[in-house]
Amino acid sequence: KIMKGQVGGSSSSMGPILTLEPDYVLKPLQTKEHRGIREVAFYEALCFRSSRALMMIGDTDSQASLSEIFLETIDVLAMWLGVVLRDEVVASCEETCKKCWKIQSKEVQLLRRLAHFCPPYHGLVRGMVPSSPESSHLLLGDVTSNFSKPCVIDIKMGRQTYEPDASPEKIAKEQAKYLQQQEFGFRIVGMRIYDPDNADSDASGYRMFDKHFGRSLRTRMEVKDALRVFFSAPSELIHVKAIANLSLQIRLLRKWCDDNTSFSFFSSSLLMVYEGSAANDEKVNLKMIDYCHVRRHRRKKDEDDGSGYEYGLFSLLELLMELLEEGQAIQQLPHSPSQTRRNIHGLRQSTT
Repeated sequence: KIMKGQVGGSSSSMGPILTLEPDYVLKPLQTKEHRGIREVAFYEALCFRSSRALMMIGDTDSQASLSEIFLETIDVLAMWLGVVLRDEVVASCEETCKKCWKIQSKEVQLLRRLAHFCPPYHGLVRGMVPSSPESSHLLLGDVTSNFSKPCVIDIKMGRQTYEPDASPEKIAKEQAKYLQQQEFGFRIVGMRIYDPDNADSDASGYRMFDKHFGRSLRTRMEVKDALRVFFSAPSELIHVKAIANLSLQIRLLRKWCDDNTSFSFFSSSLLMVYEGSAANDEKVNLKMIDYCHVRRHRRKKDEDDGSGYEYGLFSLLELLMELLEEGQAIQQLPHSPSQTRRNIHGLRQSTT
């Protein structure tokens, strides 16, 4: 069935994201420009990061014949003898293999660390939709499944959402979506917040903000106000625990970006979730999603990856820190409803 309250990732060409019991989502495989194949390849690479998979690289077929094993043994001995005798050709091959292994080993370590920030991936499935039996979907874990009243925001990250070899038409189209993308390093694609007492909420108690809302945010203060709305439902008090926990996750992701010299992420999103019920408002989840435009881009440690993803993380973290300080200041003030509203209004005026 169609995911309720989807905050992003849907288009007329792609179709909606579906849900599957007990805690899975089905993301349609994009066929345009091989985007879906690239996303599947990246998820498969993430799965391959496990030590078990790496150990399997050197496994031999237990059913191999004695002659095959003998020939392989001769090859190994010949290579070993060439290394000992410093044969020029063998030495050159050995050096090349060392360099390649060093690069691959570093990428494996990067992917292993990044997996923490990615949704669980369970493979590619086909024929799950009766109305479209030929369609394929990525089977992913539902990152909101452990929440009672999940509040979700989808943020398109980076100063540049098009790939380096994009056509002039594609570049113009992407830039026109949000002129402030270059300035802020991100844009809000959609939000869904639990606010049952609000007149604009649906029957389930949720307020929805679509991509047009995000694109209407022209100034830094408007973006900050939008984030404040997201982290203040259903009361006017900011969920400081949720912001603090998500900020910690963003810092860890920034550290990964500092060490990343292998991949560039264009038009990728950051999904932030926190618990909307008052019982457990410090419960959060943060995941990177959408890998249709990920590219292998080897570069030096301090060299920019071209997408401005890390810049966007810094910009977002800066705003969250300001909201955290504001929320902590409000918590120290008197808590009668009328006085709280006056204090909030006064504090917001002092920060503008």
